[in-house]
Amino acid sequence: MSDTPLPESKVLQIDYVEYWVGNAKLCAKFYCSAFGFYPLAIKGLETGEKQTSSHVLVQGNATFVFTSTLRSNHTEFNQHLGVHGDAIKDVALRVENVYSTFQHAIKNGAKVVEEPHVLRDELGTVVVAKIAAPYGDVVHTLIDRSKYNGVFLPGFKSVDAIPSPTPGFGVTHIDHIALAYEKGKTLEVMNWYSNCLGFVQFLCNDEDTNEGLTVVGSEGGLKTIVIASSLQQYSLKFVLVEALDHQEGKKQNQIQEFIEFNGGKSGVHHIALHTNDIVTSVKLMKDRGVDFITVPSLYYDDLFAKEGSFMKESQEKLQELGILMDISFKKASPVKSPNFLFQTFTVPLQDRPTFFFEIISRKGSSGFGDRTIKALFEAIERLQDKRTVS
Repeated sequence: MSDTPLPESKVLQIDYVEYWVGNAKLCAKFYCSAFGFYPLAIKGLETGEKQTSSHVLVQGNATFVFTSTLRSNHTEFNQHLGVHGDAIKDVALRVENVYSTFQHAIKNGAKVVEEPHVLRDELGTVVVAKIAAPYGDVVHTLIDRSKYNGVFLPGFKSVDAIPSPTPGFGVTHIDHIALAYEKGKTLEVMNWYSNCLGFVQFLCNDEDTNEGLTVVGSEGGLKTIVIASSLQQYSLKFVLVEALDHQEGKKQNQIQEFIEFNGGKSGVHHIALHTNDIVTSVKLMKDRGVDFITVPSLYYDDLFAKEGSFMKESQEKLQELGILMDISFKKASPVKSPNFLFQTFTVPLQDRPTFFFEIISRKGSSGFGDRTIKALFEAIERLQDKRTVS
């Protein structure tokens, strides 16, 4: 990875995530009802836009955009939908300086999608540019909205019926985004983010080296490495997930299955939504019909036998909701001072076994534990066993 600093082009945060879907209005209603998002802005026939329709949803600092085409001759959109189904097209990154970020990225190998340009209306200006991500058909919009006072972007109008205050279901922000791609691509993707956008490897609690974490199950395995926009505890993180070799006589592992149903291409595997109270958030989502992974009772028996003295949470409640937990200890502390990581995962949110949500809560932990990654891997294998495709 590059040691060259990235002057005047720091990546600050995820600005928004955009999905290209068959029916944006219907998807937006589902995400509001099921996950506690609420409508912020729209663009479409109501605003004079004749090609696409977009619905912007927010909860905490997490912003999602759902876009559909209004025209049968929108070739790029229709091809994308045919290849991927409903899928993430754009992970927009807020940066300090679009021009210098774009120039640095292109100089170091990024492909141009849109040159830097200014969007404006009576509420100010937004600078944007687009580059291709180093996997699949995903793009990164680089965006600076520091001189804009509008609801989202020029061309969008506010949705009138926004409840105030709107607590949602407790989601505070996007914790991380996981990217799935073929075996042998980790170094290439990691170097791209390092060289083009200044990311660094983030060593997690259970990683002793820079080799990442490998998990092997009954149907093969995967390798994960975490990269971040900085080494600060709560920086923007991408989790790189690579499929290991397919074992003869075994069905595809989950990453290979994702790639097959994503049109044979890499893509966004899942997005982690952070909440300060995972028990309440997950219960609200389950009550609205969201399906989550199931976890064997043996996992919780083992967890509480080993770590129960540190736990405030009820075993029955965690087990009922399928919430995984990892615990680590501050190395510099003279007494055992635990950090906690709580996670659970929805099943895929569409018929194709591709994209899903993770719900995550951190109590001092900034990394990713091997206990929860292995439990997730095994849970997805159980879901695969229920599907007939081999």
